[in-house]
Amino acid sequence: MVHCRASHLDAGILHTGILLEFRGSLDTASAPRAHRCLIDAAESGDFVIVDLTEAESIDESGLYALEAALRESRQLGRDFIIVAAPGSPLRRNLESTPFASPGLLGDSLSQVLASLRMKAYAATA
Repeated sequence: MVHCRASHLDAGILHTGILLEFRGSLDTASAPRAHRCLIDAAESGDFVIVDLTEAESIDESGLYALEAALRESRQLGRDFIIVAAPGSPLRRNLESTPFASPGLLGDSLSQVLASLRMKAYAATA
């Protein structure tokens, strides 16, 4: 079972978004609930950060849910970033997917937030 916790974040300069923290396994049993959380988040803010540092595993169903949310975020013009611990099995799984593209996969929440703040400041300069 997966647990999903959503929090609103402020990255500065009217740039707000949603942090989704997942714990447990993102698999066939939990993918429908995860998918709904992800899509709701994609429709709610300027950015979505998906924190998988406490997630145990991810299978094809979980990857599909992430990919669907990425597509939705891009269609809405929002940033979508996944945080996964470097060297973890889950991170290695993600690195063999489209999420390995620059800007989609972060090492830590603080690193991702700093990057979003810099992007927000650059947009106002």
